[in-house]
Amino acid sequence: MASAASEASSSTADQLVVTGTAAPVREAKVGPKATGTLAAMKVEEGDTVKKGQLLFRLSGANQALAVNQAEAALASALVGQTTVKTELDRITALHERGSVAPATYDQVKAQYEAAQAGVEQARAAVASAKQATADTAVLAPISGVVSKRLASVGDTVSMMPPTVVLIIQDISKLEVRGRVPEMMLAKLKPGSPIRVRFPAVKQERTVEIERISPSVDPMTRTIEVVALVPNEDRSLKAGMLVELDFSDTSDASAGPMPSASAEPATTSKARGK
Repeated sequence: MASAASEASSSTADQLVVTGTAAPVREAKVGPKATGTLAAMKVEEGDTVKKGQLLFRLSGANQALAVNQAEAALASALVGQTTVKTELDRITALHERGSVAPATYDQVKAQYEAAQAGVEQARAAVASAKQATADTAVLAPISGVVSKRLASVGDTVSMMPPTVVLIIQDISKLEVRGRVPEMMLAKLKPGSPIRVRFPAVKQERTVEIERISPSVDPMTRTIEVVALVPNEDRSLKAGMLVELDFSDTSDASAGPMPSASAEPATTSKARGK
């Protein structure tokens, strides 16, 4: 999951606002399951996809040939097994009447067991070849929006090292993160309300704090607060600048809200309002 550290903060005695960046709640970098040539692309940037939907397909000519060869080998192994089974049945009948040497019976029985093993190996080869064919089709691992397409039809892509072909982001919820002074721990807890503003689209949402980091940064004396913003209509975009307003969490009886000015500029720039 992408992170979005706060970029700036402002505070007075009764308010605290920090800025950060919206991130998708989930992101999948999708690559091929085999090395080959990209034969078909079924989606484009901006498309909405469902989990399990076909995204792209590799050229499968070699895999189809491998399936045919494996199936032919299986058919041959089955014929050989049938032939040896017929001979074993004949020798078994003679062995039971004492008309054939035990060594001959043991030899034919061993041949039949080897033929059985050969059939099982051939079946496994068919299954492996069919799986390789199935691996030429790549399906969406999550539902979301195609945010980037990094390869085109005709490109050679590989499993190792992995080639990222598509990036899919689940933006049905957006994750926003902000760093606040550690003294705010006395006022904040999971479930506390905060206002989240998206200046670019002039939208504001009131959401609850999802979680608070279990540790304080000893260099900045700040702690990270995470909230999830519902975005079912997808009007908000990953990467947007976000303002997290903690003003509603101030408690007049507890004294002034702590200033964010103690936070170094490397993580949060303080300014008066």
